Amino acid sequence: DKIGEIYNTGSEEEFSNIELAHMICGHFGIDPDESIEFVTDRPFNDSRYSIEFDKIMKCGWRPKRTFKDELPGVLDWYGKHKDRFATLFEK
Repeated sequence: DKIGEIYNTGSEEEFSNIELAHMICGHFGIDPDESIEFVTDRPFNDSRYSIEFDKIMKCGWRPKRTFKDELPGVLDWYGKHKDRFATLFEK
């Protein structure tokens, strides 16, 4: 629409953290009841994050893919490139 403007992209899909954790466990064939550890939430945590993207929608943009459809590819990519992130999991 206008050069120099910021346009957020997003979708109306919404998932809780536990739903996402279950999706990830399901992808890897992991039992969520044995793998998900609940911890005390930080008192300053937001309860919901969302992004306003109606500005780009007014320009005719629409999401073409869904989170659920794309998640397996993202998880596979991270699985194939986990050496890049090894230092994040060092104890």
